[in-house]
Amino acid sequence: MERVRGGQPLPVGTCAPHAATPPPAQFVAGHLAKYPHWAEAPGSADLLVTCELIRELGLAATARTSIDPDEIIRESKQPGYAGALLFLERWPGADDPRRLDHVEHCVLATGFDEKFFKVWNPFQDGTASESPWSWKSWPKLEMHGLVLSR
Repeated sequence: MERVRGGQPLPVGTCAPHAATPPPAQFVAGHLAKYPHWAEAPGSADLLVTCELIRELGLAATARTSIDPDEIIRESKQPGYAGALLFLERWPGADDPRRLDHVEHCVLATGFDEKFFKVWNPFQDGTASESPWSWKSWPKLEMHGLVLSR
């Protein structure tokens, strides 16, 4: 797998989607040997692990990273757009620049407009929420996106 350089697409594979994805608990259990940290934090993944899982599940042929929200919106309007995963490095509410909190959390973009981007946000306890986030939060959360294409 190549690393992203200069905004070029990252090939993540061309495998066909699985006919049936196993239930989450079974999926995590089947990957514990490769990702032992999932015993404590099921499903947690950095960018490299995320790309490996995208390839394994056949979700996209390429992925492009960007810190520019306008670029992500433009990419979402292109033929072959399959979705966007948004990674945040700071928790909402952690606005104090003296705090050194660092997180690796990923949300799924479900829509964009001029003022907000909607996200589906999974939590470690297995629940999730869908809500609009203001574009003003993008730099505060130190976000970057991974745009998936078929």
